[in-house]
Amino acid sequence: MLDFAKSILRFSWALSLLGMREVSTVLVQRNPQQLNRQLSDISDKITQAAVNQLDSSLQGIFRTGDAVQQWLANVASASFDSGNWSLLRMSFGAWQTPCKDDQLSEGWAPMSPPPKLDSSGSPAGGNRQ
Repeated sequence: MLDFAKSILRFSWALSLLGMREVSTVLVQRNPQQLNRQLSDISDKITQAAVNQLDSSLQGIFRTGDAVQQWLANVASASFDSGNWSLLRMSFGAWQTPCKDDQLSEGWAPMSPPPKLDSSGSPAGGNRQ
């Protein structure tokens, strides 16, 4: 048990130092695409080393969970891209209907304009009770 505890401490220490190195790299890096590739490569290598320790059934569970996480990340990323907003409005039509360009329409269908009110605040031409 002591060996396991020492191993976990070594791992967390190494991961902390790796994180510090990557933060310092971010601060001095001039090429964001290269930095993104480097960070992704390092993360992928660590992930693959951990996955390689799993048996085949747990690897299958990992792949399924990874696919779900990747899909969620893509959806979240796409929601911040204004070019995709009309697509999102069509996908989630229950709360917004697709409209021309920058116009938003709330509800299931375009709404009619509100009724005109007379000077007393009642609908113009309406019956008073």
